[in-house]
Amino acid sequence: MKQIADCTVLIVEDEKMNRDLLSKTLAPLCKTVAVDNGLAALESLTDTIPDLILLDIMLPGMDGLSVCRELKVIPATKDIPVIFISGLGDNDDETLGFELGAVDYIIKPFWPALVVARVENQLKFRLSQHKLELARQELQGLYDETLLRSVHVIADLLSLTNQTAFGQTPNVRRLAKAIAKDMGRPNPWKHDLAAQFVNLGCVSMPQDSLHNIFSQKGDVPEDDRQIFDECPALSAKLIRKIPRLEDVATIIEGHRNPYDPDSGEPMMIARQILRASIDFNTLQFKGMTSEEALSVLKGSVAPYHPDVVASLEKVLKIEGEHVGLFELPPDRITPGMILDQDVYSVAGVLLAAKGMEVDEAVMKILARLTRKGSDPLIRVRAPKD
Repeated sequence: MKQIADCTVLIVEDEKMNRDLLSKTLAPLCKTVAVDNGLAALESLTDTIPDLILLDIMLPGMDGLSVCRELKVIPATKDIPVIFISGLGDNDDETLGFELGAVDYIIKPFWPALVVARVENQLKFRLSQHKLELARQELQGLYDETLLRSVHVIADLLSLTNQTAFGQTPNVRRLAKAIAKDMGRPNPWKHDLAAQFVNLGCVSMPQDSLHNIFSQKGDVPEDDRQIFDECPALSAKLIRKIPRLEDVATIIEGHRNPYDPDSGEPMMIARQILRASIDFNTLQFKGMTSEEALSVLKGSVAPYHPDVVASLEKVLKIEGEHVGLFELPPDRITPGMILDQDVYSVAGVLLAAKGMEVDEAVMKILARLTRKGSDPLIRVRAPKD
């Protein structure tokens, strides 16, 4: 933990005698850096950000008040406490200094013990603020981790109760996260959660109707079709109730909108990533190869953002070099593999959907198949190594 002795005070004083006296006075307390003019003070900030600045008002060229104004508009320096040093003894000058953000004032000629006391008080306060910020970040990190883990548990439970709506989620998540990473998108966890809960509004739909919509085969009752059309809005409404997931809800809500280069919508790229990931996965669900599905996206009448499609192509190329298709018996399938086919029970009940990532729950399903005497070869995608 940082101590006062580790702190650095920048002394900005044009008179050498005062500059040397301040450096000598503070030497037992903390580190010091001394310069003789305002421009040099600002230039020194490119090398070291001090914990406190002792700033003379009467400086050659740029005066102390002007230096303080500059400090307060620079994000990296705006929170550095400034103590003005002046021989003016002018109340108006002191008032202006405080208005500019100074935390204290020392009048020349100064008393060394007073300088040490005031500098020490400000450094103590600065360190306490730093400790509070670290504690806040730690608590925020713990909160975020707890929230994300809780959300993932809910998603895993949903995938077990509605294979059709959530069975494709791992595939979509994998693509969305990979595209977001390739594009250098901030907050990749938002893309992850958007992919995970995009079909939340479809949980009330019969799985047969949802399967027919995804595969574009079979009849779908008009009521179910309407529910599916309203799914993004309902999913977003539900997700928006969870703190800190407002952006996730916004991504979900508009992800079916085609690319509009003139929209200027701040979440447009995020929505396009989710749309491309879902649509590519749906085309594969219908039986297309990666090359065929990518070709459809490139030639779509309702275009996708070209950068998103380019990143998707890059991701698929990398996957193609490292991931292969294998047909394995259930007892050789391990966590992390991706199912490349639907898995049914002997009675024809869908147990695990194509695209699901093999986890502990899927492993138990496959183990039951083996125990019941069914030992089919199951097609999976896994690292070639």
